[in-house]
Amino acid sequence: SPMGCLLSQPDIETSTRRFKVKKLIATGGFAEVHLAEDMDSGEKFAMKKIKLVEESEMDKVKWEIDMHLKFGSHVNVVPLSCDARPEELEFCLFFPFYSNGSVATLLEKNRSTTKYLPQSEVLEWIGGIASAIKLIHSQSYAHRDLKPHNVLLDDERKPMLTDFGSSVLMPIHIGNARDSQLRRDDAAEMCSMPYRAPELFTCDIDSDLTVAVDIWSLGCLFYSFCFFISPFDLVYEKGNSIALAVQSPHTIQYPSEGP
Repeated sequence: SPMGCLLSQPDIETSTRRFKVKKLIATGGFAEVHLAEDMDSGEKFAMKKIKLVEESEMDKVKWEIDMHLKFGSHVNVVPLSCDARPEELEFCLFFPFYSNGSVATLLEKNRSTTKYLPQSEVLEWIGGIASAIKLIHSQSYAHRDLKPHNVLLDDERKPMLTDFGSSVLMPIHIGNARDSQLRRDDAAEMCSMPYRAPELFTCDIDSDLTVAVDIWSLGCLFYSFCFFISPFDLVYEKGNSIALAVQSPHTIQYPSEGP
């Protein structure tokens, strides 16, 4: 029947697959994430739909695709299943759909009930993310935006690192005041403040930014797995300056209760 025909039209096609877009899951920046379903296998995907304003932004999308293809074989990195380009300035990236969502959602929920994660899980999660970061660093890339929002949990509650839109090749040399300003602006856009390394706040002239920026973020992530938030979220909640607080990490407070 014509009606049946109409219902089975795919919303988006790649060379080998047909997808139905089910619902909007999240929006942020210049991207939306939708739940999509493979019409043939019934498999669910998270479809990241990126609308560009101009062609010059295309490199950013291609970079993100490349990074997922480069590192997606690691057991703790979200793999890119396929991608499509329905329009000139529109890209759709398909990733496995994890119904457990991000660690951020879990931590927010647990914080209100002070329900600590089991120590074994905390160690497994930080170990998995550290392992993914080790691989990424071995190729001289930094992720630059390690935070609970960018760690998803698969169906076995295994941590999966995602969002390579902020990743960059390191080291970066800061030669003059213009470089410094450029890099500070870049950091402000690319990495969340409570997880941002001290050198990204200052970007000192005649210094080098390295993959070590992720190690700081990894420490903040570890803290958040234990106590639900970054140590610098507390600073922010008290109305104090994170930029100042990261310069004196010895002032970080460790709660007496924990996993």
